[in-house]
Order: sequence, then C-alpha cells, then structure tokens
Amino acid sequence: GGVPEGSGDTGRASSACSTPTTQNIRGKNVIFDQCYQRNFSHGGTNYSIETYYRETTNATNTAQCSAAENMAGRCEHELSNNDDSNGDNVNAVAMAAEAETAMRFYHDRNLDFLPGSSTTLQIFIAEDPRLGGTPTTGSIQIDDENIDNNDVLNKRLLAFHEIQHLVQYNYDTATGWQDFFGEGIARTIEDRVDTTLDADTGHLFIPEVNGILGSDANRTSDLSTINYRSVLWWTWLMDQYRTGAEVAPVQGWDALLDFYTELNTDASQVNAVRDFISAQGSSFRDDFIDYSLSLYAYRFSPANARLTYLDNEIRNNTSGLSGHSVITGGPAFSTVTTSMNPRSSRYWEFNPASQCDYTTFSFDGNGTNFGFSVMTVDGGALQNRWTSFSNNWARTVRTADLDRAVGVVSAVDQSGTV
Repeated sequence: GGVPEGSGDTGRASSACSTPTTQNIRGKNVIFDQCYQRNFSHGGTNYSIETYYRETTNATNTAQCSAAENMAGRCEHELSNNDDSNGDNVNAVAMAAEAETAMRFYHDRNLDFLPGSSTTLQIFIAEDPRLGGTPTTGSIQIDDENIDNNDVLNKRLLAFHEIQHLVQYNYDTATGWQDFFGEGIARTIEDRVDTTLDADTGHLFIPEVNGILGSDANRTSDLSTINYRSVLWWTWLMDQYRTGAEVAPVQGWDALLDFYTELNTDASQVNAVRDFISAQGSSFRDDFIDYSLSLYAYRFSPANARLTYLDNEIRNNTSGLSGHSVITGGPAFSTVTTSMNPRSSRYWEFNPASQCDYTTFSFDGNGTNFGFSVMTVDGGALQNRWTSFSNNWARTVRTADLDRAVGVVSAVDQSGTV
C-alpha cells in the first residue's frame, strides 16, 4: 500500500499545518489539535495533504453531544496515542499515504479532484457514524475508530471512495449531488484501483454486490433512486466500455471520465447516462435489458460478455440472484399481475425446469412496451436467451432436460402493469 516508490518527492513539512482548527463533522463541531502534513509532486503539480486529528479528549468537543451520545462515544474523536519517531500518529500518517496514492491515481486519469486551482487536500479524522464523508469540496472526513488499526485496505478504499466524491463535485454542476451516481460509482471504483483491493472480498464492495443480488425490493425500484446498491450497474457499464489499453482491474476509467463530462452538461443524471451510452454506440434500452439479465445469468458462465462481469470475485464469491419468484412444483398454470417501476426488473424462475416437459412464458404489457426475456440453464451453464421489446410476447421452451428456466421483465423508461 501507500506511495509507489520513485514516483515523486514525499515528505513531512511541520510549518504549514495550523492547529487548533475546528471543522464540522456530520453535524458536530470538532476541535483538532494535531496535524500531519504530507507534500508530494506529481505530473508537474505540487500537492499537499493536511491530516487533522486528536489523541486526547476535549471538553468542548464532548459538549457537542448529549449524555446518551457521549455514552456511545459519539463525540470522542480520538485516535490511540501511537506515534512514529517524528511524533506523528502512525494511523494518521498511513491515512495520508493512502490519500496520496488515490490523488496520484486520479491525476493520472485526468480526473479533477480539488476545487478550482487548489492543490491541498485536507483530511479530518473524527467520529463519523457513516465511516467517511466530505465536509467541504476540498476535504474528506474519516471515522477515527475505522482506521485506528492495521487494516491497510480499509484506509485505501476509504481514500479512493471519499476522494472520488471530490472528483464528482467537479462534474455535477448541472445535476447537483445525486446518490445514484455519487455513492454507486464511489462504491464501484473500490474494486478497480489495484490488484489487492480487487481480490479483497471482506470489506465493502462484495457485500454491496450481494446486497443488490439479494434484494428484490432494490431490483424492483427505479435504478436511478438506488445509492450504493447501484454498484453492479456501474460495474457493468465500466466493464462494457473499457478500452483495449486498460489492464485489469484498472478498467473503465476512460469511460467514467466520458460519463462525468456528459454529466457536467446535463441537468438529468438519467439523460446523462443515456447520452453517454449513445456516444459509445449502444442504447440505454439495450444496455439496461442486458444488465438486468446479467444479474441472473452471470453465475452460469454465459458466453455473451454482456451477461456477466469481468471481476473474478463477483463471479466466484457472490451468492447469485435471490429474493425473486421461484416455482418449484408443477405443473403450474397461473397468471401473475405485477406493477413495474421505470428502470426495474422482475424474475420468475422454474427450478427445476424439468418439472414440466414444456414451459411457456407469456407476457402482456397491457399496451406498454417492456423488455421480455427467457433464459435457460443446463449443467450449470446458460444455454439460451431470447428477448423481445414489445407489449405482448410469448416463448415456449422444451424444459424436460433443463435445470432452470427464467422469465424476466425489464422496464426501461416505462412504468405500468404486466
């Protein structure tokens, strides 16, 4: 972890940090009495990181909290007193090192991450129930307990995640902050910055992936209203529109910059996504339908790259789609009526498919066009996929020798009853 060797001057400059200083962190004013400064040069720019923290209790800080909050440690804000030979807290230093790595990374991908002509990032280490945030457009906050340990990867993912929010502030002029792209992309990129984080399954990325795979409530909601659990949508996009020169796992970054550039000129985040995809030569309709099918198909080794994900950990360390309708006893001659939100999907699976010799999926959009699809699985592998974007469609499949068959409704920009 930390800073790549030989990539620029790094050092400690005690003269620039000024303490005590006060910053509002998640609604509580916090007085910081220590600061570690880290300076480095990269790509012809001189950067500085000011990391503010404390190691002792402060009565003014604790007075910001009620007695109950103080019992829970809401206003304690202290790192353990564990200093290096320079007198700087070792975990504050380690956090600054990971922030430098992230800043270099974003600089190399032409992503602006500080406001205007600023070259100074401020880090505030304090109590934060949400692990991290951005108190200003030029600073990040990191929860003290969350990094007061030897977990290098946790510091790294927090640095990349929170500084990604600073990147987003440079491109959300037209839309303003929106959780869909804001938290969804920030969670997604945690898996696309280095091989160690990519291989990790124990922090935040893979559990978030399992979250959307296991939540019918999320999948049946409008995708553009989902925050962190839009992670697989953004992962799918970065997979599909990566360039040939990009090397795993650092892929899809040129496409992300293209999206941010589009976002910066469009008041609608959904229209920005649509226009970005159109510029790539596809359509939002086709992409959303294939994305919604990938949520089911990826664990069955589909040959079509649009129905799976590049990441080995997604393919091998996640639980697959669950929470959907699974029909286990046949024969079934039933009609189901359900409502669809825009940018949502629903799934009806026959498992085992062989409970019937033939299975017919008949879809009726009641005059509205939806993406209607049928997929089959045998021997643990995806066999066939059929899709119709229409208001009425049916598909009969011989299922006597199949393991599974699933019917999927994908609502693109439409809502209504199916």
